[in-house]
Amino acid sequence: RGVKARFTVSVTELFGREYPAETEELAEKIFPGSTSIADAKAKILEGIKAKNERELEAAVNEALVDKLAAMCDVQLPRSLIEEQGRNMYSEKLLAMQVEQKLAPQALEQLASNKMVNEFLTKQKDEIEKICRRTVACEQLVKLEGLEVTGEALYAEVEKAKAEFTEFGTEYDENALYAQAGQELEAKLAFTWLRENCKVEVTPASRE
Repeated sequence: RGVKARFTVSVTELFGREYPAETEELAEKIFPGSTSIADAKAKILEGIKAKNERELEAAVNEALVDKLAAMCDVQLPRSLIEEQGRNMYSEKLLAMQVEQKLAPQALEQLASNKMVNEFLTKQKDEIEKICRRTVACEQLVKLEGLEVTGEALYAEVEKAKAEFTEFGTEYDENALYAQAGQELEAKLAFTWLRENCKVEVTPASRE
């Protein structure tokens, strides 16, 4: 850094690219279902915009619920923290099974009490953070009279049961109802917060 130097460079090889003609066949390879290059580009751009919108919505929801949780001054019961942690670990195992199709033996090892307890210890701060968010959302739902419909709750539980059944994973139906209720209440809280709070998105948040 800060030193001026002269270099001699020998070029031994050059590389180039040959681009195929822009045909409908190429458009189909770029983006299935496209009828032209312009159509493929438009669909790719649409997908990128949708992804950015989902990420922005998630970031806004995170920020709003964090602000709400910061106002929730409550001592979290140990049982609540442990239950939340175990639910998180179960979701993690299910995701791993979906992505990697784990063998029964590997799944049994990962589901051992030792592995679960290690997760609870390592992720303690994150679990408590999520618990505080949950309590704050539940309180907001209660104070504002927001209600989860029976139809929505049933649909959410059936969806979860189908996922567990597909991969042969055991589940507690009562626990599924409780978890589904929490998730739906969180969605109600997110909607209320977005409608009743002033949200300012800075350029840095869009990147």
